[in-house]
Amino acid sequence: MENQADYNQEPKGFDMINLESDRDEPAKLSPPTQFEGFQNQNLGQQIQTPRKARCWELEYFKPFFDVDSVTVFYRIRKAILPWQTSTFFEDKLPDLYCPFWTATTLIFLLAAAGNFSTDNPFEPHKLVTGIALVYSLVFLIPTICYFILSHSGSQVKFLELLSIYGYSYVIFLPTVLLCAIPSSVFRWVLMSLAAVWSGILLVKNYWNEIEIMSQVAKIGVGVIGLGGHITIMLMANLYFFE
Repeated sequence: MENQADYNQEPKGFDMINLESDRDEPAKLSPPTQFEGFQNQNLGQQIQTPRKARCWELEYFKPFFDVDSVTVFYRIRKAILPWQTSTFFEDKLPDLYCPFWTATTLIFLLAAAGNFSTDNPFEPHKLVTGIALVYSLVFLIPTICYFILSHSGSQVKFLELLSIYGYSYVIFLPTVLLCAIPSSVFRWVLMSLAAVWSGILLVKNYWNEIEIMSQVAKIGVGVIGLGGHITIMLMANLYFFE
């Protein structure tokens, strides 16, 4: 009986020894799994601050092409009716979407209307000339005016000036369509009115900046700013419609 009792008590002592040894043994940490490492790597990437795009990168201009159709519609209406008292951009970002497509549409309308009014075969070199000239005017004219205005102390922003100058060409689109009518006098009158009409939009929106400039700077901005519209008028009547 005593041997049987001692036999029954031995496992208890053995269990206590094992428990004490387990208690003293430090806990072992398993290495991170591949999935956990992937999560930590993604977390580090999310914490990084995004890099700002430079002005020579396409990402910089992306917000200026992200514009809704309602905003474009109201700006086109202001370009056609330049005497409206409200500001052109109304505390919103200027867009380059409509100015780009306005210039592009004007190029093809000039080529198509000129071909239709003269009954001549299509001349590709006229289309190439129109592309080079119109795109150059839409970019170079506001660039030169910006340097003159900023040198005179104006706080005008270049992208706003570039955008509103592109919108000033909107009035030429219906005008060029009407110029398909085979009448030289009618075309000269229409294109002259369109040139003056588009100039009113620029003067109305930038008169406060022009007013404080010197007399020489005023003449320079006026000649250069309206020179683009006069060039379109002359190019249409003397090159595309003749």
